[in-house]
Amino acid sequence: MSEFLENMEEENPNFANELPVPVYDLKKKIMGIADRLLDKSIDFDSISGSEMGTTVENNIPYMNKLIESVVFQAEREYLDGMKIYNEIDLKECILILNKILIEGCTKLENYHIRYLFIDEFQDTDDVQIEVFQRLQKAINADCKLFVVGDLKQSIYRFRGAKLSAFTKLKGNNSDGWDVHKLNINYRTDSRLLNLYDEIFKSMGSQGTLPYTYEKDRLSSEVCKEAKDEELLVCVPCHAKDDDIRYETIMGIIKAEKIKLEKLMAHKELKKEERTIAVLVRNNWQVDSVLKAAEKDGGELNIEIKTGGDLFQLESTIDFYKLVSALCNNTNPVYLANFIESNYTDLILDYAKLRGLSETETKKELVRVLDEFFELRMRKTWRKVVSEVYSQPVLFVLKQIYEALRPWKQYSKQFDGQKFYMSNYEYLLEKIIKFSRVDALTLNQINVYLGINILTGQRQMARTVEFDDKGIHIVCTTVHKSKGLEYATVILPYTDDDIGNTNKVKLEANYLESKMSYVVQFENKIRESNSNYCDPDEFNEQIAEESRILYVALTRAIKNCIWIKNIDDKSPISWGSILED
Repeated sequence: MSEFLENMEEENPNFANELPVPVYDLKKKIMGIADRLLDKSIDFDSISGSEMGTTVENNIPYMNKLIESVVFQAEREYLDGMKIYNEIDLKECILILNKILIEGCTKLENYHIRYLFIDEFQDTDDVQIEVFQRLQKAINADCKLFVVGDLKQSIYRFRGAKLSAFTKLKGNNSDGWDVHKLNINYRTDSRLLNLYDEIFKSMGSQGTLPYTYEKDRLSSEVCKEAKDEELLVCVPCHAKDDDIRYETIMGIIKAEKIKLEKLMAHKELKKEERTIAVLVRNNWQVDSVLKAAEKDGGELNIEIKTGGDLFQLESTIDFYKLVSALCNNTNPVYLANFIESNYTDLILDYAKLRGLSETETKKELVRVLDEFFELRMRKTWRKVVSEVYSQPVLFVLKQIYEALRPWKQYSKQFDGQKFYMSNYEYLLEKIIKFSRVDALTLNQINVYLGINILTGQRQMARTVEFDDKGIHIVCTTVHKSKGLEYATVILPYTDDDIGNTNKVKLEANYLESKMSYVVQFENKIRESNSNYCDPDEFNEQIAEESRILYVALTRAIKNCIWIKNIDDKSPISWGSILED
């Protein structure tokens, strides 16, 4: 990236000043394009410059050149570097397997494999489907595929999943398949399913959900304790006022908790039957609900099940602040950031610090840290810095972690503390894999963390499961709830405009010899190419949001409650679908 920018500056000395977006954001979005393509198992070598169309907005007219010169070239160099150490990236595994199968692989026949079982098939991309087909062929003619999936639950379009998955798998041999429908539901109240059916039929008739009454209607013999009027409930409120929205959410949770407590007094319930789930679309909404619960007095212990972003978790950010402070151990900015982390319970007097010179500020912050470490570790900040450079770095960092116990500051709840500790350990595992332990330096850790955090690298975090036999209140995204079930499902955000294509901040794909992309930067500057089609995206987005709503609704065992924003003016939203 730096080399590309330097070359552009040689051609135009004023290039840096004319760049319409921040360089750091440009780097972040460029890496995001690479991730979007890899998520869909797309081989960069298969994309040529002539297949990239032309820039549309022309805010960054050299965008295609940038992608070719930086994204594709960086990926090649990265993979070449991996090969030197006889390693492969997990994202490349499916691409490498596909190449092996294309070139021919005869030894698989010796294993005499009779069946290949594939679950959640609706979430596969085209390359993965081709791999399954070639794998079956390479094994032997008697090998059968056993495939399970539900197109109504296809919610991973950003990974390349399409509604044509089953059609593509069948190819020209659609008659050679036995198709069986699984329409019996063993968890959800039959009365609730009947109410859902009216919603799903309407979505199916509008073409937003692959649903027909004859083929897709779910039947059940389950009947739970909810009254008829409690099964599917709309709670209206003026949600343009956030305080009112969150008061409404907390009120609903408390009311449902009381009902469960009364039920549990005379009946033993499984964990899922005593779990209330607040399902949302985005991680920021999870954070908002948690903050609302804390503001409400902390009476409700809401468990988080966001998972997803290891490099954006507080455990990772806290660790980065510690490492950065040790690397820049006399810099006031890094010292203040560390003091504000969960590693300390200190509160800085910023009014006092503003009146000091930089030297005085540094001296004051070091004094604060000296006192803190003397109390907690019987050594000064200067001594800690000295040790981290003279002893094995991970040993010293672990000593600091265990002495300061940041998980205690992070959460007062046991599950929150376990979540923090589990992902701290996971982060260390990732760092150790990144470099040999005996050669690892503090600066290497700092650079590794900085790159992964600042560029928004995605890595699935660990989740922590526990059961204390009490009532569980969970807040998570719909994607994380897939495959799970809850007594009550609460949908607090049903007013988002699901047809707003401007919400798409970053997308890239390669289909039918055409690469398409759209990028919106932090300063609202947007760039896309001529292969990207907004009308197509509009229809695809509404259809996918409809499927996500289907998944959210069908997580409920007993009842579902959704909040209707009276002030909502969105042309199409989950709320408008539920009302129809």
